[in-house]
Amino acid sequence: LSFLCARHTVCHFYTNKTFYCREHQVPGDVCSDFTVRRRVVIEKDIQQLLTEGFKEQGDKIRVGPIIFHHPGHILNNTINFHTRDLIYPFDYSASRMYWSTEHVGKRCLYHCSIDIQNEAPVFRVSYKEGDTVQHCEDACIDSIWKKILYKISDMRTNSDGILNLHVDFHK
Repeated sequence: LSFLCARHTVCHFYTNKTFYCREHQVPGDVCSDFTVRRRVVIEKDIQQLLTEGFKEQGDKIRVGPIIFHHPGHILNNTINFHTRDLIYPFDYSASRMYWSTEHVGKRCLYHCSIDIQNEAPVFRVSYKEGDTVQHCEDACIDSIWKKILYKISDMRTNSDGILNLHVDFHK
């Protein structure tokens, strides 16, 4: 019986880490908070988990404003697809809504992807402004987003009654 199935069938979970169905419940402290407050290590193939998750969700997963289309692949044979803090999965693809670079107060859909060129990652961001599709490409993802953020910031600075976008505080 999995945790989600037990929750779905309205099992009662107790603070002593036991659980019972509705018919066999016993008196005790019922747990209502399922937050994990310790480090949990899962020993599974991350690529397989991500791929299975995408198949179950209809090939898209949404987390906040970001829609993940494809988790990409982690390449074992190259050192160029990671830094000390980040991993850049090849063939990764995601979209997000963010402020337009041309129209104050409007949003547009930005599509982000990671490809490979000369055994190094190439970051691509494309977005549609009116009838024109803009394409940005760079070896550094921060450079692409800084250009986009500066366009938005400049436009907002020149508009009355609009809060400024402080690019230096965006990460």
